[in-house]
Amino acid sequence: MNESTTVNGFTRRELLAGTSMLGATTLLGLPRSAAAEPPPEIQKIRLVHEPAICLAPQYLAEELLHLEGFSEVEYVVTPTTKSLGVLEEGRADITMGAAPDVVAALDMGRGILPLAGVHAGCYELFVNGRIAAIKDLKDKSVVITGDDSTERLFISSIVAYVGVNPRHIRWIVMPSADEAMQHFVDGKADAFLGFAPQPQELRIKKVGRVILDTTRDRPWSQYSVAW
Repeated sequence: MNESTTVNGFTRRELLAGTSMLGATTLLGLPRSAAAEPPPEIQKIRLVHEPAICLAPQYLAEELLHLEGFSEVEYVVTPTTKSLGVLEEGRADITMGAAPDVVAALDMGRGILPLAGVHAGCYELFVNGRIAAIKDLKDKSVVITGDDSTERLFISSIVAYVGVNPRHIRWIVMPSADEAMQHFVDGKADAFLGFAPQPQELRIKKVGRVILDTTRDRPWSQYSVAW
């Protein structure tokens, strides 16, 4: 095959140059896109920083985003897990959001665009007192971080699944995730939906007990979050 011979539209010279570039990229440990694609038109990207270990992939992605050509990676801090609102307000560009939030936002025609799904087995439902099952939450108090919070949407779908009307739950709203958990620790609420690292902290404190673990209990273990 001489230099003018073509394979799938490429000359011998072009084919060898391409494979050489691919080999160099692999040896140097660089992402292929960094060697093959131009840098992004936008040099700054803003992600949401919320009080949940679930978003750890976003923090680990910082160096990879720099390799992709972003010169500045900013994390916008929020005290609750309601990260989609930060996007709608124009304060961040991308985040992970719980499936109930994403579905509700799309249903209301809000300005978000899901890109991909990520498994999120990080929620655990803790209860106090004599509650033994999800159906026992009827007429009980549940502490959350907002009327439209992830916790309220998620718990509403959970209780509705077993035949309990979410309106028969007494919702207690606290301004932050830390305050919501403390309200439960103080025995002022019957139930609390914790997300990592809160379940681990509650176990250390020996507070409450788990009646639902979204990592293992179907169908909730099949839920995902979305980018």
